[in-house]
Order: sequence, then C-alpha cells, then structure tokens
Amino acid sequence: MIADLDTLLTALYVELTDRIIPSLGLGRRGPGKPPEVTDAELVCLAVAQVLLRYDDERHWLRAAPTRVGHLFPRLLRQSEYNQRLKTLAPLMGTQPLRPEDVRRGGFGRERPGRHWP
Repeated sequence: MIADLDTLLTALYVELTDRIIPSLGLGRRGPGKPPEVTDAELVCLAVAQVLLRYDDERHWLRAAPTRVGHLFPRLLRQSEYNQRLKTLAPLMGTQPLRPEDVRRGGFGRERPGRHWP
C-alpha cells in the first residue's frame, strides 16, 4: 500500500504544482524568504493524513516522518501546519479539510453550528 500512496502523493504534487495552483493564481509572490514547505507539499501532507486515518494533527505530525518522510523531508510544527492549512482552504474546496468530515461523508458540507469564513 505504501507504494500506491507514494505514487498518489507524487502525482498529486505534480498536478498541484504544474496545473492547479498556477491556474487558481495561488502562487506565492512578493519579497521575503519562500516557505520551507510549499503549498503543494502541504496539501499532499493533508491528503496523506486523511488517507492514513490520523484524526489528530499532533499525532500525524509525530508519525509523518516515518510514514511519508521519504517524500517530504521538511515538516512543519503543529501551529504552523494548522495555520497554513486554513489559508489553503480555497485550494482544497470551500472549507478547511478535516479528517472527521471525510470519514463521516460530510466533505464539502457545513457542520451544524459552525460558520466558515
């Protein structure tokens, strides 16, 4: 299964980098140092988190070096991971991607009592 996950994440990374991010105009511009983890890498990490069924970002970021570290040598701290994922919500759909939404079949639907920006 890991080989299949590697292939999926590699294909997703290439598609995000070559087509999706440039077509949406979400590329990073301006002065300053570019981020160590690109937006495409971050989306791939979030997809891997969901596919490998890690509900908690803290547990995922602790396990990620052994599970997908050979594909993504640079990882973020939990606070930066959460913050960057929120800013990438438009790239992943209308709402921030959350593992519990995918498992319950609620991807793309609003949860009761939650208001998304």
